[in-house]
Amino acid sequence: MKLTSGDLLLLFFYAKGETDNFNEPIMGRTRLVKMGYVFDKELYKDFIKEKTIFDDICLPEFFAWDFGPMSKDMLQDLEFFIKINFVKAIDEQNTFAFEEAQEFSSLAEEYSLEDAQEQEYVTQKYFLSETGRKYVEVNLYNNLSGKQKQMLDNLKKRFNQASLTKIIEYVYKTYPESTVKSKIADKVLSTLN
Repeated sequence: MKLTSGDLLLLFFYAKGETDNFNEPIMGRTRLVKMGYVFDKELYKDFIKEKTIFDDICLPEFFAWDFGPMSKDMLQDLEFFIKINFVKAIDEQNTFAFEEAQEFSSLAEEYSLEDAQEQEYVTQKYFLSETGRKYVEVNLYNNLSGKQKQMLDNLKKRFNQASLTKIIEYVYKTYPESTVKSKIADKVLSTLN
């Protein structure tokens, strides 16, 4: 059975984070997409080696964009899960929201994502609804190995503990190929020297 990119997104939401609780919210699309990118680059090979009912993963496609790696697959999956009430999105004030709003706005225009009327300076925190949580628990999470669960928990904890600035710095430094179209690469990379 294949784990889809949407399934993987739902598992990110369900996994334990820095509070060690399931379904800890994830703050903002940028954090979520970078989490997916790091999973692809650093965890996928070990994750898929584990023997479970999932014998393959259809990873979201990533490409270099204005603020580093981006995935329209992840954003479309997120939009879909919000529409079917598997994921809740709550507006939050956030100091980094301006860049996230710019990034999403330009992507929404190019790929005709429905939520193109994004409010600047507001980001959203995402978490599973009760319906989504039950679905993930029964159909996805309980079918993972202990090692796979631990990998997801560790990734979410790492990303939820770190500031968005630190996440972006890590991705830019570790994966420079993902920054070739970035509008902030010079600024981010200059702070690392």
